[in-house]
Amino acid sequence: DAFLQKQSVGRMKPRLTSLMKSVLLFLLSMIFLLPGCGKEEALAKWVKHKASRTQEGWNYDMSIYRGSPPPEEDNFYMAEPFKGYLMSSSKGMEANYQHPLIREKTETFLERAHIAAKTRRQSGEAKIMDWRQLARNIRDTSTSINDSELNKAIKGNDEEVIDHYFSYFNDFLMNLHKATDRPRSYFPTIKKDVHLRTVLPHLGPMKKTVNFLRDASAFKLRKGDRQGAMKDIQLMFALYRICKEDTWLISQLVRVAMGITIVDTYEETHAKGLWSTEELNQWKAFFKNQRNGYGELTRALRVERLSTLEVFELFLADKPLFDRIATEEGSEGFAGILKFKDMARDTVLEQMIAYDRLMQELITMVDPENHQGHPNQTTVDFYFENQIPGPGKLSIAGTFIATHKTALNAEKKLMEQFDSAYRK
Repeated sequence: DAFLQKQSVGRMKPRLTSLMKSVLLFLLSMIFLLPGCGKEEALAKWVKHKASRTQEGWNYDMSIYRGSPPPEEDNFYMAEPFKGYLMSSSKGMEANYQHPLIREKTETFLERAHIAAKTRRQSGEAKIMDWRQLARNIRDTSTSINDSELNKAIKGNDEEVIDHYFSYFNDFLMNLHKATDRPRSYFPTIKKDVHLRTVLPHLGPMKKTVNFLRDASAFKLRKGDRQGAMKDIQLMFALYRICKEDTWLISQLVRVAMGITIVDTYEETHAKGLWSTEELNQWKAFFKNQRNGYGELTRALRVERLSTLEVFELFLADKPLFDRIATEEGSEGFAGILKFKDMARDTVLEQMIAYDRLMQELITMVDPENHQGHPNQTTVDFYFENQIPGPGKLSIAGTFIATHKTALNAEKKLMEQFDSAYRK
């Protein structure tokens, strides 16, 4: 959780993350304030650049990354509980949901799951569950909310209270098991003018669900129910793989956070010798098969590149869309960028081409087709320390690229943790 908060992913709501929002606002603000001169010439230069890079194998069509939805009966997101986050429309960053009752029910489960998450955090950095404290937190919460089913948990001794608390989630977990049996996952997003404004309401709930599964499996192990605990672990594995299939960079950061929770769960339980040989083999199979996430990170960086270039292209086409986007986003993020108001259009084009080339270099480094295992760390370090423009007219392009170092570092750390867990 601390890692996720550091990346501003944390409690994802159906709106832009702070990272995506700051990049978008920075672009829009800079562009919105520029004089409208030399449009045809700038467009011609950009078209020439794209033609040249296309011949070298680079793509400028976002549609190839969207994929096509599978049949509804095969799609994880078309079943409860995550069916509740399918959107019918969105206004600004607020979404209208196709199945509001399912979403409300799922949100209620996740709010109740927060009792266990809160208890684990209260233990400090160790994050070891204090079962007596959990019983106290369940009682305290039950007396302050109107939930007749959960309120039954306040009766009985600590063990009975905790047992009733986890049984509260039986329907939620049953639906989740059924959903993960479906062979495909495709979350249909709604594009808001530009792809950087895409609403992704399912990511936060998915991360919270993985956190809860850690606590649910720990409870079952405490009762001696290894089979039930392993079913919860398998759900964690499934949600990790499902999130891995998302095309967005923020989705991959959420996946990394989920992966860290999985590693923490394994290390806590493995150290206590709580798994049989067969169950340990299931853990090791997961770590072995998931030891390289750079393919998914590469795809996400390709989408990020095109999403940012899309904003630049809208400026070059001189579309009035910028007025509307800037109005909807509000004034947040505009402070400190007035120094760009006199920047010429050809300088913006320079920034655009520089960004494109820098992203192509980064993607080439990260793409697993160009290396074995991890990208060469010396090459990556040199890239971020020496290739990214510093202060000056190309510093904007460098600013956008520099934010991706966090994603690379997070992926590297997780892959090392998976490899270490596999070897234990």
